[in-house]
Amino acid sequence: MAFGISVIVPAYNAAAFLERCADSVLSQAEAAWELLIVENGSTDDTAAVARRLTGRDSRIRLLHSEKGVSNARNLGIEQAAFDYITFLDADDRLAPGCFAFFREMAETYPDCDLIVGDADRQTDSGFRQLYEKDAVEQALVLFLRQPTRYLTVWGKLYRTACLQKSTVRLDPSLTHAEDSDYLIRLLRDCKRVLVTDHPVYHYYINPTSAVHGSQSGLLAKYSTSLEATGASLASESEAVRQAFFFYVLDNLLVLLVHDTFRAGRPAAEQYRQAKVVLETAVFRHALEQAPLEQAPLLKRIAFWLAKGRHLRLLRLTVVLRQWQNKRR
Repeated sequence: MAFGISVIVPAYNAAAFLERCADSVLSQAEAAWELLIVENGSTDDTAAVARRLTGRDSRIRLLHSEKGVSNARNLGIEQAAFDYITFLDADDRLAPGCFAFFREMAETYPDCDLIVGDADRQTDSGFRQLYEKDAVEQALVLFLRQPTRYLTVWGKLYRTACLQKSTVRLDPSLTHAEDSDYLIRLLRDCKRVLVTDHPVYHYYINPTSAVHGSQSGLLAKYSTSLEATGASLASESEAVRQAFFFYVLDNLLVLLVHDTFRAGRPAAEQYRQAKVVLETAVFRHALEQAPLEQAPLLKRIAFWLAKGRHLRLLRLTVVLRQWQNKRR
């Protein structure tokens, strides 16, 4: 069978972005492909846009799932017809030449269950690291230590047989970091993993997304997800458990930047919420157990400030991060 890719696109209220997303797939060469648009409870014209796209190209299919990105991705996994799967968010795009690169890697490194690319914020240095059999644990440690770079389901090529045979599925009960949780658990079923820094994905920062939008109950949503992931790693090695603490602390920074110290929230309320966040069991335990001296300098400073409950200085470091994010 010729090399082919099933592209899975969860589409919820994505009418404004979906055609641009699909065009990035239509422009790919070097592979047979199908585009599975999985609409999941939209209240806008997403389904109508998707139907128009199916009329443009017979390789585009419209599916419907229960509401929730995890339900959409799980259905896409079940319906995928080609040997490989890649995930694409409806407000993002594939980079030109994405399929050509994935094909080259799949042919050069046969039997890989997972091939990792990068987003376009990175540059391609030609880095290639192959993890085989028992060494896959090292890939898990790498992913946990650099979650913003590696613990997303997109930007990767998966062997369809691995995903469909695995009992691991995305957990619909998790509303935040659900793709990270999935990838962490899936790695146990991957026998061969290739990590590269080749840019294959254009990531769009959507201010209304689950991470960047203002939402209520974010602390509970994050802690629920992190506790579930931690429970799944309870029997893993000490190296994995130590790396998990840093994964938790990276999510702590995300929460502090996008919610706790959010602009517009009164300072007194920010400090009150920060105390609640830092006393939450999953974050408190990670601050106590992680070898903070191993963290990169700027993160190490933030972690030490959080651990010591130096809230005013912690707030200053978060404001600096917010300023840096706006300049990207």
